[in-house]
Amino acid sequence: MRAVVGAFRLEVWVMKSAWAGLGLLVAVSCASALAGVPFMPGSLVSVSATLFTLLVFSVHEKNRTSGLYGFVPLRRRDVVAGRYLLAAAVGVAATVVALATDWFLTPRDELMPMTLGIAVLPVTAGWLMLCFTVALAYPVYFWLGFARGMFVTPVVGMVVVGLGAVPVVAATQGADILGWASDHPGATLGLALAGGLVVLAVSALVAAVLYQRKDQT
Repeated sequence: MRAVVGAFRLEVWVMKSAWAGLGLLVAVSCASALAGVPFMPGSLVSVSATLFTLLVFSVHEKNRTSGLYGFVPLRRRDVVAGRYLLAAAVGVAATVVALATDWFLTPRDELMPMTLGIAVLPVTAGWLMLCFTVALAYPVYFWLGFARGMFVTPVVGMVVVGLGAVPVVAATQGADILGWASDHPGATLGLALAGGLVVLAVSALVAAVLYQRKDQT
């Protein structure tokens, strides 16, 4: 566990130049909330967090910092766990900030009522988008690197979405999912967080296997 925490701290340090940009986007989202733009602030935070999690690989590849792990030293599975831990931490923090921004800063009026159930929906979608993106991209990036993996990931995404869309639509046909979610915001957010973390954990196992085999076959 100590090695994973060490890998996580190293990831945070490697991304030190990008934290200011992420903070600026959060500030912009708060300003747009105060300006009365509904749902846009939380969505901007979620999208920014997702892009940030992918930027980690680009920063490592650009600065050739992956070799730092050899001096610590860390096993490849610790590197994978640390990077996924960073993605999960950024995602959870972004979800909290997005929900707080939409709920506390967006002005309320009769034409655009803001209830907790309504505020949770875009925030939950943003968290699931981050988890889905990371779960697809990270194993590919660990295996092929960022430069090549960024061309493969969209293809993998289309295949996964194509294979999963039919059973999901069939299972939820006629179900008022959005209505239930807006009526049960706490359960919706809890289930989404738990489900997203499970998806990240499974993806991390796949990424660890692929990264361990990299340059060995």
